[in-house]
Amino acid sequence: MVAGTREPTGWKPIALDGGYGWVVVLGSFLIHVFADGFVYSFGVIAESLVKEFNATNAETSTVLSLLTGLMLAAGPVAGAVCNRIGCRLTTIIGAIIACFGCATSYYATSVTYLVGSVGIIMGTGFGFMYCPAIVIVTMYFEKYRALATGITVCGAGVGTAVCSEFNATNAETSTVLSLLTGLMLAAGPVAGAVCNRIGCRLTTIIGAIIACFGCATSYYATSVTYLVGSVGIIMGTGFGFMYCPAIVIVTMYFEKYRALATGITVCGAGVGTAVCSVVISKLVATLGWRNVFLIYAGVVLFCIPCGLLYRPVEFAPIYDDEEEEDEKKNTNELKVLPAVAEEEEEKSSSTDGKIRAAF
Repeated sequence: MVAGTREPTGWKPIALDGGYGWVVVLGSFLIHVFADGFVYSFGVIAESLVKEFNATNAETSTVLSLLTGLMLAAGPVAGAVCNRIGCRLTTIIGAIIACFGCATSYYATSVTYLVGSVGIIMGTGFGFMYCPAIVIVTMYFEKYRALATGITVCGAGVGTAVCSEFNATNAETSTVLSLLTGLMLAAGPVAGAVCNRIGCRLTTIIGAIIACFGCATSYYATSVTYLVGSVGIIMGTGFGFMYCPAIVIVTMYFEKYRALATGITVCGAGVGTAVCSVVISKLVATLGWRNVFLIYAGVVLFCIPCGLLYRPVEFAPIYDDEEEEDEKKNTNELKVLPAVAEEEEEKSSSTDGKIRAAF
């Protein structure tokens, strides 16, 4: 066997581009529906918490900030755990942690209690579910990776819309937030298709321009309905065209450290949530919300040079003998096919030992 005479340079997951890969996408999609649907719709519960515990809006917002922040900031840890024990077990552990935090919230006696049960425990649990949901999909797809990732993150948009839809007493302003987060994530399939067509770099630049336009025109808002269009729809769509490529491009540049790199990427959302909530609140108090929209429009434009960093990946040809070796290694690890064929046993003991070490 020709491939047996070569020393393999590395292993990469089988990109099935279909079949069971779509089952993986479905599972990841549902995780985003349940996790992000709760997180981004938590503001609906905040009003009840203020009345129940006689708390301030600042106190209840701490719960949401921790919940969102930890869910995303836990990315590097979740990525490291994924590399150690796999995406499946990491997700199960995260689900158990999140379930425990949610269940113990039933006995809450104060907002401080909820900061721990919802903000810290549930946030950490969701973080352990969020990163693997992205990583596992990228392992199953190559040609349709952008589209599959887009469908996955779309689940968060669906969850946000569904979870907030049944709360008719929610204020009009929540519609703006629901549309902003919902479209940002639900635009995933469209953004993924555009990525496949024109690349991650150009898709991101287009998204930044759209989001900047929506943010800048919000300066002239005369009603909440106006903001529903400018912020909810226009900015949400623009952010959606930036969000999907940011995940896809990272997965193209990493193989061995893909989980860790993805974790660091989604961690940025947690950092942004923590920083922006403080900075924007101070700017609103000082300059007024209209000027804040103009300032943030300039900040969004900064995403254009960030998008220019997305240099297209160069693909090296895979020869038949190398492809056969990779296929054997990965089918054994993913347990998609029976263990290695009989000719694997005929290899020299030294080569066999090196291959086993790779497992």
